[in-house]
Amino acid sequence: MRKAYDFSPNSGAKRAKDVSHLAKLQARAQPNKTRVTMWIDEDVVATFRERAAKGGVGYQTEMNRALREAATGTPLTADNLSVVVTKALMKASRAATAR
Repeated sequence: MRKAYDFSPNSGAKRAKDVSHLAKLQARAQPNKTRVTMWIDEDVVATFRERAAKGGVGYQTEMNRALREAATGTPLTADNLSVVVTKALMKASRAATAR
């Protein structure tokens, strides 16, 4: 293994999304997920890490839940969880039969 690798734009290195077999592996690993890069204030991340630790989940999962609530205006509760799961399963079933 090398001590250093050159990933500069002129190195010819490709991103995983540009290598077909790696892109397929990434798509299978996280279906219906999109990787984003953004700057978030440290205190906000710390808050989500604390919430996540109390809830026994990852902080990114907790952030995703909060973003979903903000985007839909509907908190994910036990009352509406079955509706969300049913919709997701139906969508996955339709996608599987379309292949």
